[in-house]
Amino acid sequence: MFGGHSNSKVELLLHSMLTIRLLPGVVAAALVPISFNVSYYNGNPQAATTTAAADSPALNLTTSPQDFIANATAYNFSKLAGNLDFPPASYIGFGLDMTSTMLFDLESTKEHVLTAWCFFEYDLQRAEKKLLPGSNSQYWMVPDVMGWNTDVSQYDSNYETYMNGSATKEALRAGGSASGRYEVVTGGASVDVGIQTMFHDQYSYALFEAQQQSLQVRILSYGTLINEDSMENQIASLPPFNKGDKFSLRSYRSLFETSGTHIITEVSYGARLSLCVWAENKDSSVAESFSSDVNVAFNGLVTNGKFDAHVQAEKQYQTFAKSMAKTSSCSGGNSTLAAAIGNNPAGEHIWEQFLEWQSSVDENPAVTGFTTQPLWNLVKSSNNSKYNHMWADIEDAYEYIASHPATHFTNCRMIVNARSGGLDLLSPEAFVAPDPASPVPNGVILTSTKIYYEANPDILPQDLPTDVTIDFIIKNYSPTVDFGLYHSEEGPPNAGNAEISVNLLQPGNVYANSDPSVDIKQFIRIPVNPNAIDEMSGENQNTSVTPTATQSVSEQNASAPAETFPSPKILGQEPNPLVVSS
Repeated sequence: MFGGHSNSKVELLLHSMLTIRLLPGVVAAALVPISFNVSYYNGNPQAATTTAAADSPALNLTTSPQDFIANATAYNFSKLAGNLDFPPASYIGFGLDMTSTMLFDLESTKEHVLTAWCFFEYDLQRAEKKLLPGSNSQYWMVPDVMGWNTDVSQYDSNYETYMNGSATKEALRAGGSASGRYEVVTGGASVDVGIQTMFHDQYSYALFEAQQQSLQVRILSYGTLINEDSMENQIASLPPFNKGDKFSLRSYRSLFETSGTHIITEVSYGARLSLCVWAENKDSSVAESFSSDVNVAFNGLVTNGKFDAHVQAEKQYQTFAKSMAKTSSCSGGNSTLAAAIGNNPAGEHIWEQFLEWQSSVDENPAVTGFTTQPLWNLVKSSNNSKYNHMWADIEDAYEYIASHPATHFTNCRMIVNARSGGLDLLSPEAFVAPDPASPVPNGVILTSTKIYYEANPDILPQDLPTDVTIDFIIKNYSPTVDFGLYHSEEGPPNAGNAEISVNLLQPGNVYANSDPSVDIKQFIRIPVNPNAIDEMSGENQNTSVTPTATQSVSEQNASAPAETFPSPKILGQEPNPLVVSS
């Protein structure tokens, strides 16, 4: 890997970032077997799957997907499962919580679509058969309330690096030099609020995207199509918004977490490759070389196949590699190439793969992005007097909550029964730090983005230690976190198969990767400690409206020690913990 085969910690750390996500979408219809060496969880430690759903699975137009499946006679579901009539219905009308959605990772965004409620309803039978761009035989039945625009065919690619989070936010905000260029979700200035907690001054950032648009599908006039039952269920019982009232704050946080702050009104199709890379910048030599480091780490993918391989031998590159994190996704075009690129954007032959994929982008259109409307705009446009007066409260709540993110500190314990293994954070707004009450074991590298353990290479296989325990803390601004676990195939002989597990102590859930055929297992939307802290006020903000069962360590660990995570004066200027124990 990276120009040769090596067992160095640096290259193993970089290898840990080469991942792929499998999307269940809304409801799995027509499940397709896969061969990727990865498995996927979606917030449920009991429900792993190694099948990938079709890109746009099931329909639901009036209530929740669960109710739709339960009442399958409302539509010929068997026909739907075999030949999706209108795939955009898996997204249009559903919500995204823009206080926690990753704006630059399409696969993560699709996974974060909230499926509890659909806010539009319309008649599928009043539809026109239309040929999908790039296909000679694939048709969609497009409802008459939907716009269908194929006059958007264009290819574009961009790559930029930024010294720190402030520079990144300035460029990406509405009116900035890169506004709308990299985000997979658009919808006006209100969408940009999520950027404020996503980028941090302790990191340098690189953004790359290559995109071919071929189709836009949008709802033409949502005002008359609002699902009044869904809206009334969610909105009518809300109290007036009062930032000083804890129940009011929890109520609106709960609304956004279950129904979304913004509702999808348009889906774009085509082909898209997105890459977001970040690394700690406290070392000035790393900050100055960040762009060339990214070029080398991804074998020239972002620079037309050109890079200086000698950079990899520099000391600053080794430091860069220890903290480098990334999210990547590739969809549309040749599906085999898209999977290979998305799974390994730093492969030895990535540039050749990219050029071949680039020549196929007119084939097999897939979702490339979403356009949204704020929830309060839908509320305002309704004629239902039971809730339409609440639009201003919802807007005020969003602006306050987005600018005063509740901070979650979650005590965790990782146990490794393998020669090597680690955890990678996949949420850019999250950090890891050592637990000050528990020393970091020998052989552990712990940065703000990842944890990596490797046993001493002189240790014989039969002498490998069992249950290597690493206690740490996750800090993040969302009620859920994404991470990946990986390990070597070799483990202690008395421990069975090699395994790595993480216990998020406050929720009390354990997530494990014990399959030797799985390179890295991703855990998506995993619940963290619900006892969040409003850093602006220092008050506890439990994000559940309904009180949760008492957790044995939740109260004592509701906030981390100050020496671990000092409260930043400006959001995004968190400390930069780096612990290396050898």
